[in-house]
Amino acid sequence: MVNIIQAIILGIVQGITEWLPISSSGHLAIFHKFMDIESSVFFDMILHLGTILVVIFYYRDEIFKIIKSVIRLDFKDEYFKLFFFLFVGSIPIGIFGFFVSGYIDGISSNLFYVGFALIFTGLVLIGTKKKKEKKDLTLLSSILIGIVQALAVFPGVSRSGMTISTGMYLGIKKEKVAMFSFLLSIPAILGANVYLFIKNGVGSEPLSSMVLGFLSSAIIGYITLKFLVKIINNDGFHKFSYYCFALGILILIISFF
Repeated sequence: MVNIIQAIILGIVQGITEWLPISSSGHLAIFHKFMDIESSVFFDMILHLGTILVVIFYYRDEIFKIIKSVIRLDFKDEYFKLFFFLFVGSIPIGIFGFFVSGYIDGISSNLFYVGFALIFTGLVLIGTKKKKEKKDLTLLSSILIGIVQALAVFPGVSRSGMTISTGMYLGIKKEKVAMFSFLLSIPAILGANVYLFIKNGVGSEPLSSMVLGFLSSAIIGYITLKFLVKIINNDGFHKFSYYCFALGILILIISFF
């Protein structure tokens, strides 16, 4: 059961960590452990829906153009191509998540694993420093980004960290890969939440806790997303690696005691 204060705290944590490349699932696992919070899968789903609405609102113009190009079947339009790239990029996490979903719950409670995964995320992030971006998205790059997104089903592995870093390694323009990464999160997170809802049903948390958790994750998530886009444009994405290293090492040390 999650009370109002805990709901707000978890919503803030979700809002900050969903878009920053530091793993929201890893942080939620840590906060659940140290604050001794037992929330339902449905409540965690509500928090994720709060942050996914942020992306839909932030990129509403691009989403509208995608929908319009699909309705018109304008195959030559850049937004129809973007839709196709998002479609193929979403396939890997759907397949991978289906086969490993049964193992995720056990891993989430294992702080040693979460610490290790955070360090892995840091290693990926630090390599993005001074990468030259001059290419556009292609079918191959969309598939590769979709494949690394699948790794984010494991707590501690950052979805945005994996996808944006991979795009940078491939030389894709940073503003293009950032938009693609955030738009790619929509089917991934919505698909996972629908699956979890079907599997687990509605949680037992009071409506007030769910509403406040949703609102806090959405409000903080919007601020965080704008902040991250600015960081990416200023070539500071790699700096989040230091945080991942520090927290990962700390969690590994704590897990031994």
